[in-house]
Amino acid sequence: MDPELRYAGYDLLILEGKADKPVYLYIRTRRSRFATPAMSGSVGAETTDRIRAETDDDAKVACIGPAGERLALIANVLNEMHRAAGRSGVGAVMGSKNLKAIAVLGGGAVEVADPQGFRDSVMQARQKIQAHPVGGGGLKAFGTDVLINILNQTGALPTRNFREGYFPTADKVGGESLSAQILVRPKGCFSCIISCGV
Repeated sequence: MDPELRYAGYDLLILEGKADKPVYLYIRTRRSRFATPAMSGSVGAETTDRIRAETDDDAKVACIGPAGERLALIANVLNEMHRAAGRSGVGAVMGSKNLKAIAVLGGGAVEVADPQGFRDSVMQARQKIQAHPVGGGGLKAFGTDVLINILNQTGALPTRNFREGYFPTADKVGGESLSAQILVRPKGCFSCIISCGV
């Protein structure tokens, strides 16, 4: 969603206050509006599909589900139906503002002051990432679960609300097991060379 927001002409989005009833924010290049959704209780995929049907099929959507609406402290924000922002309960923050979703469709371009300098910096960063055993290998092969078994073996895997650091069957949900059982192909976010998603 970040690149799409930039293509729509915004560097940052700050939402203050609370809507009287559940709404979603629709941003299209240099314009925005709030719309009242009749989709309380809907999950991420359903919400995304309905908002795209109302706005634009190419819109990027970040939304909350029933957990966020109920202000559950572990509620996630689902981005593009395949990535979840879950740390710190940001879904509950959106729910507390009666904000069901943010949909963005950008049509502008991002201008860089020094295109060659930017390109050189990007290429240097790419080389460092690809040379690193985690960024260049582990994350692509095993996804973000690459650390499950490592954390579990060192006693640092958050278990039972972090009262413990070891889970006996963690290997069943570790990156090695999941990639062997369900990985079709790695998937990356916008312009990402790591592709740690599945």
